[in-house]
Amino acid sequence: MTPLTSKELLYYLLEDNTLEPDDLDQFIQANPDENQYVEYKNGAITTQQQRRDQGVPTIREYISGFANSDGGVLIVGIDESRPRQIAPCEQLPGGLPLNDWAARCLHDMVGYFSPQPRFYTVPHPQGSVLAIAVARAPSLVPCVESREIKYFLRIGPTLSRVTDQFLE
Repeated sequence: MTPLTSKELLYYLLEDNTLEPDDLDQFIQANPDENQYVEYKNGAITTQQQRRDQGVPTIREYISGFANSDGGVLIVGIDESRPRQIAPCEQLPGGLPLNDWAARCLHDMVGYFSPQPRFYTVPHPQGSVLAIAVARAPSLVPCVESREIKYFLRIGPTLSRVTDQFLE
C-alpha cells in the first residue's frame, strides 16, 4: 500500500480495513507531524499506573475532541519525540486485548457516536500499537471526568477544551 495521508488513514480505518505493521511504519514515516486527523501517544499510557492517571482520560479526551471536530485517529504506541518510533503498549492485566480496554474507556460515550469508533491492535514486531478511528459525531460528544461534563475539540494539531461560553 502506498503511504496514506492522515485523512485517508481515517477513512481507511472507518471502512474496517486492517492496519498491518508495514503500513503503520510507512504511515508514521510519511506523516511524522500530528495534525487535524492524527495524534500519536506513547504506549506507556497503558501501563498499570499510567492507565489510571493518564491513559483512560487521554483516550476519552482525544476521541471526544476528534468526534467533535472532523474525526481522526489516535495512535497509541508511537514515541512522541522525533524521529517517530514504536513505543509499544504494555500488556494489560488479565490478558485483556488493547482494543477491548480502549472500548471500555469509552463505554459511557458510545451513544453519542455514529458510526461507532473503530479499534485496532496492530501486532508490530516491536510491540502492540493501538489505533482508534472515530468519525465526526452528529452532535457534541461529552467527556465526563470527575463528575464534570467537559467538551473537547481538535483544532489543527491541538486538543482544546471547549469553554462554557462557547456552548451557550
